[in-house]
Amino acid sequence: MQRQFSLKIVDRVYETLLVRGESLDAIEAGRLLLCSPFAPEDLCRQVVHALVLHDRRFCWDQETGQALALRQWVVPDPHLADVAFVALDLETTGARPGPCKITEIGAVRLEGFKEVRQFTTLVNPMRPIPPFITRITGITQKMVADAPRIEEVLPELLAFLEGAVLVAHNAPFDVGFLNYELSRLVGWRLGEGAIDTLPLARAVAPGLPNYRLGTIAEAFGAPVAACHRALADAQAVSHVFVTLAERLQEQGISRLSEVRALVTPAARLTLEKLPLTRGLPRRPGTYRFVDRDGTVLYVGKA
Repeated sequence: MQRQFSLKIVDRVYETLLVRGESLDAIEAGRLLLCSPFAPEDLCRQVVHALVLHDRRFCWDQETGQALALRQWVVPDPHLADVAFVALDLETTGARPGPCKITEIGAVRLEGFKEVRQFTTLVNPMRPIPPFITRITGITQKMVADAPRIEEVLPELLAFLEGAVLVAHNAPFDVGFLNYELSRLVGWRLGEGAIDTLPLARAVAPGLPNYRLGTIAEAFGAPVAACHRALADAQAVSHVFVTLAERLQEQGISRLSEVRALVTPAARLTLEKLPLTRGLPRRPGTYRFVDRDGTVLYVGKA
């Protein structure tokens, strides 16, 4: 997808589809992306094709092949044990994507809740590492001097992530840095759906002193302590996630969509319910509640 497409515009198209609850004609979707109500039809099809190719949230409508749809509408809802997950952790030069850069990546791939592979590398941020960051992570300028740059690392990392659901602790931080670099270098980003173990732990394991990764990992008996190094922290995230998933399955929660619902912000859940209102009147009037037999239970006005 061309870099001139603002991520905010792409998000707006995503939310438009959520509200509609149904696919959007490729021409109309293309004009939304281009912010031009008169964009040529061929150009619209090209940009929508690029969107589907590079943003995993989107797909072509299965019936017509000519309309833009959301992948979550057509992808089956698998059991957790059938899903590949990748626990990810990044170390960076600071807290803000853009001014701050990635210095280390660690990832653990899980299949059937078993670790099958690891990925780890230092990354040359091409800028100084602040001394306070070195004190936290132990990563020095000398350590990254000969490390690959992020553009050299991304292809291998994306191959490692292929077909898996991302898991991270405080996921917006890690996903934010990764998506910034993806959008800067190739003009697209990862799709929605990273599972954040921070709100998941709060929902499944209440009563912990705090919900820092190290605290949760220790409480769950993780064999590797979280220590602000990417691979060790990714291993801690992996252990925390597997423990939480086991507890969820004991409670009868065994599907991916159910776990996503636990970590989805209330505002997004509300947004996803908006398609239910499509057939409702938009002007003032009266309404009534009826039971399954048609008996009027309540009459009101709005």
